[in-house]
Amino acid sequence: MPMPAWVNKSLASCYRLMSGRRVRQVFAIATTVVLLIGFGDTLLPLVGHGLHVLVEIIELALEHLLEAAFGLSPRQAQTVLAWGGLMIVLFLSVHFIRKAYRITQRTCLEAKKRWCAFTNSATATAMAWFRALLILGSLGATVYLFT
Repeated sequence: MPMPAWVNKSLASCYRLMSGRRVRQVFAIATTVVLLIGFGDTLLPLVGHGLHVLVEIIELALEHLLEAAFGLSPRQAQTVLAWGGLMIVLFLSVHFIRKAYRITQRTCLEAKKRWCAFTNSATATAMAWFRALLILGSLGATVYLFT
């Protein structure tokens, strides 16, 4: 049974609307956010489990590759992968920590510039308030982390 003409027209117009790459990205992000808000308690463990299975599959394939290519025993291949994975995780952690530090520095400098522009001058009082607000904000975030 063929589809009615109005369905074909509406599908075609939806396809034309969604043909831009940027529009598809925004739609995908919006759909993901809505799904996570509505079903986050079910979807997040499922995504975590899926990622864990994916990592295990890659690890298993790499272990077999090491065993076949270099004649290692299964235990030796697991040890090589464990230490190699640790090195990769440490390298990526340092990289992301440095990146987060740079972003934080830029954000603080921008906030300082905006604060100074807001007060129309970089007076000592404005700088003291800025420092106090910055310290209080960081203390609040630290207290939030440990509660």
